[in-house]
Amino acid sequence: MKLAKVTQAINTTTPQELARALMQQEKDVAIARARLQAMRKLIGEAERYLSEE
Repeated sequence: MKLAKVTQAINTTTPQELARALMQQEKDVAIARARLQAMRKLIGEAERYLSEE
């Protein structure tokens, strides 16, 4: 999964780099923010899953 690979580079990726990449991909601030919100929800659900293990 691509997101799992991204987490390996999390210590070297800045918030600005992530924001720029999202804007380059989406071309719209509202959509980029929506993508971040969706990622936040996914991460929260993944954390809950891991705590059940």
